[in-house]
Amino acid sequence: MSTVEKQRWWALGETGFNLLGLIWLWLPLSQSVKLIVSPTILLPITVIYSLSLVLPFALAPVLQWSAWQVASHWAIAWFSYSWLAIFLPGVWHLQNTVAVIVGLLFGVVGVLCVDTLPNHVLGIRIVWTLQSPIIWHKTNVLGGWLLVASGWLMIGFSYLNANLTPIPILIFIAIVIAVSTGYAYHLAHQHDPLA
Repeated sequence: MSTVEKQRWWALGETGFNLLGLIWLWLPLSQSVKLIVSPTILLPITVIYSLSLVLPFALAPVLQWSAWQVASHWAIAWFSYSWLAIFLPGVWHLQNTVAVIVGLLFGVVGVLCVDTLPNHVLGIRIVWTLQSPIIWHKTNVLGGWLLVASGWLMIGFSYLNANLTPIPILIFIAIVIAVSTGYAYHLAHQHDPLA
């Protein structure tokens, strides 16, 4: 089985799980079970999810990426966020709207970084990543998934503390920057005899 076929089956399988999660969020099991997420929140999530099923293929020619690989990565991110809503429903009650929005933005930007090719707009653009496509790819994969995880944790923190300050947001950003920069530096100097 080729890499593209594996990515296709993986993406389709993850999408199936995500659709089950979305159906679960929309349809309560009985009248006594309240919706885990309110329709005012769930409707935009459903629309954005629907767009995310199409965008990897629509943008593939422009951004020169593997559409099935991108679809698979998007499905992984959606899986983590949607099942978080199912298993920890209180997370999505928006006790701290800013933290939830920032967490979702971290997730979106992170997934975009994972698959982006070297460019002048998006990604971890530092001297070491710009000097090598291999360093770019490895650093952006690491930094992108760190952003997704940070977004997930940010939403979790908003559930634990409704009065969440901007300090955790800055801490998560600092960690992603420090780890990504350190990793890029390591990759750039690991074969350098002077390093």
